[in-house]
Amino acid sequence: AEPACSMVFALAAVALIGYPRTSRISVSADHHFRDEFGRVRIFRGFNDIDESMRDAGPYDSHNYIPRLIRNETLLTLLTDEYGFNCFRIMSAWAALQPAPNATDNNYLTALLNTTQLLARHGAFTILDMHNELTLSSLFAGAGAGDGAPRWLVNRTIPHHAFPWPYNDTTNAAFTEAVMQTWEDIFLDTHGGLQAWADAWRTFARAFRSEPSVLSYDLINEPWPGDVYTNPTILVPGVAGARLESAYDVVASAIREVDDETIVMYEPVTWGVIAPATDKSIPKLLGPGFSSVPGGAAYANRSAYSFHYYCWLDQNGDRQIPEPALKKAACDAEWGLGQHVLDSAEQTQQLLGGASFLTEFGGVWFTPDAAQPNASESTETEWVLSQADARLQSWTFWDLSFLFNVPVGQQKSRADANSAAPPVNTAVGVEKMGWCNDDHCLWPFVRPYAQAIAGTPIAMRFDSASSMFTLTMRPDATVAAPTEIFVPPHRYPDGFVVQTEPPSPIVSWVACEGRRNAICVTMNTASGAPPPTTVTVTIAPHPHARR
Repeated sequence: AEPACSMVFALAAVALIGYPRTSRISVSADHHFRDEFGRVRIFRGFNDIDESMRDAGPYDSHNYIPRLIRNETLLTLLTDEYGFNCFRIMSAWAALQPAPNATDNNYLTALLNTTQLLARHGAFTILDMHNELTLSSLFAGAGAGDGAPRWLVNRTIPHHAFPWPYNDTTNAAFTEAVMQTWEDIFLDTHGGLQAWADAWRTFARAFRSEPSVLSYDLINEPWPGDVYTNPTILVPGVAGARLESAYDVVASAIREVDDETIVMYEPVTWGVIAPATDKSIPKLLGPGFSSVPGGAAYANRSAYSFHYYCWLDQNGDRQIPEPALKKAACDAEWGLGQHVLDSAEQTQQLLGGASFLTEFGGVWFTPDAAQPNASESTETEWVLSQADARLQSWTFWDLSFLFNVPVGQQKSRADANSAAPPVNTAVGVEKMGWCNDDHCLWPFVRPYAQAIAGTPIAMRFDSASSMFTLTMRPDATVAAPTEIFVPPHRYPDGFVVQTEPPSPIVSWVACEGRRNAICVTMNTASGAPPPTTVTVTIAPHPHARR
């Protein structure tokens, strides 16, 4: 083997001809995301929605658009130093359609500028029509702008005054008025379903020429309608059938103007646990979909979007170490997490298309590398390891929990007695929630294969030893290289790379224009028969500090 120092030097001194970091993505028959060069793509990143979803009123050049990723210093840190390549941001229905038959083109331009900024940093965008069951916020007077626009919500005349059947707004999302509004949208009683479709048609027309826009997420965490008049829709499979009908209408509007971009579709939040199947009785307990939006012909442009939160690990319930029973309930073979991840895999196998873990973690736990045995840290590590093993793409909820003081803990800036939150001078934004430095971000920073010239078989990273392994079946017809991000945070003293087969059959160099990525290629001129499998192992420099 070559000396470690020469291998580390090679990363800085040699470069392979570069390929664009973003390109049009589709889904192959084996359920992988693939780029236009034929490589499997894996995505790792964050939502940047939590703050903007609380905005209200018409677009004013500041509201409804992401707060953090528009900080270019921070974005450079996230993409180049930490390796994140995908961000889920809000495509706000309320901002786009401030009035019936009206479109705010200034908002569209601002959102387009955001996606193009991400693309310049090599990152993809998921446009998410966000909703947190917060049609309720409009009834409650909060006026938040995620979900449907106020003018549409106002068309629903509740059978009972809001907040019936409750006495206050604590459970606003479960009031009859809110559920009736959902019902009216699904039934298109007041033109709500058509307005939803029109909104997505407008978004798609604006973004169809942007290959870095990975997908359109039709609606976040949908509610299936009015359970007070039709309680059967609480059955996940029944809810899924209703959602599927609406998704077909919305997807059809998108396909009128954009026949290429991936469409993401979500089940109800309680429909992610039971197995996905086409058998009638078990199907009622699972997501409930019979087809991807638009039908089977669109499987190669569809992805099942799902969320996973282990409800036993809520903020305020931190325990060090995490109790064994609680961990088992979340992580064991019979635990909640395994069921959710299995159901997602079964859905893509059943319907075609890919799957994407578009939310996990932040609502219930934000990890701190300084407390690796705390419940939120061990749970996050489990999800990240499972995602590696399952080759599952993910975006964590939410970037604001890592970089800003969480909502509810913020002091009013107008209060003269309140000190402004401390600033992380490295990136010019507020320090990370209750973390004093980057500890909350570090657990997410891991090596991973961003692009694979072939079909991945296994990917694994051990946080304790910083050992990374990728095994793949190479495809000699793919000219572009396999790209692996290698974060300096994990290898401060350098690293060594071993390949099997060794050089010259398989070799690696630095990727052109990439500070912290290696490109792995096969030497077809070596005279040796092409390998059926290739394994790449990355380990810390043997003289690294312990």
